[in-house]
Amino acid sequence: MTCVVGIEAGAGRVVLGADSASVSGATVLRSATAKAFTAHGIGYACAGSWRLINILRHSFVPPEHPEDCAPDEYLVVHWTAALRAHLTDVGALKKNSEVHGTNGGQALIAYRGGLYMLDSDFQIARDLPGYMAAGAGRDYALGSMATTATLGLSAARRVALALEAAAEHNYAVRGPMVVVEVGA
Repeated sequence: MTCVVGIEAGAGRVVLGADSASVSGATVLRSATAKAFTAHGIGYACAGSWRLINILRHSFVPPEHPEDCAPDEYLVVHWTAALRAHLTDVGALKKNSEVHGTNGGQALIAYRGGLYMLDSDFQIARDLPGYMAAGAGRDYALGSMATTATLGLSAARRVALALEAAAEHNYAVRGPMVVVEVGA
């Protein structure tokens, strides 16, 4: 349980944010490991699986981006295939009902100015409003992002407010909050 948030900030920038909660049953701990981070020039904000966080941060090396490949295509075809292979190599790929997945983990991905979501079945999605959220506090964060869209606030402030709203209304979202800007 957690809350991660991202927003496309313009000029090739994406702002990601995450809380620090780690939930097991009725126990909520505050992790010293940030769930929002950059690795190999790509920004990540992860929800659900600490194993996925550890792998993206410390061992996964994304493939080169082919020259003639759009960012969406790169993530769907090349990046996802490499991640699947790496998760298999390190024994972290979960098979559930004949579908391989990330063991319940989701990640917001900041790549080349765009914000994408990796779902647990390796689906890559991009939302039209330019912001996304995942985790237990997702709905509160999305509501905050929608209501702050016309207030003239910075992307970082909107992400911080979305995390605060999620923490106010969901027991599984806790600070300290981490906000990371990726790109340009």
